Amino acid sequence: MKSPLKPSDRSPGRDQITTAVSPIPGRVSRALPSFYTIEQVAEALAVSTRTVRRWATAGLLPTHRFNGLVRIADRDLLAFVAIHRDG
Repeated sequence: MKSPLKPSDRSPGRDQITTAVSPIPGRVSRALPSFYTIEQVAEALAVSTRTVRRWATAGLLPTHRFNGLVRIADRDLLAFVAIHRDG
């Protein structure tokens, strides 16, 4: 007996999901920000992890904590880079 659903119909692939679900009922749904580790930010900006931690401690780069893990939102990182550009 054939399955009524094709494999592609059962669950969408990660790249096929385009709508975001709002965690707050009644709110306009927006995509949640991506989060990066301190190591990822350091590598992207070509600095040490110690430098990124100093920026965070000084309040220059906002961080978020999830179960004790430090993460940096993409929006905060883009704002940080925009503020600290020369020219």
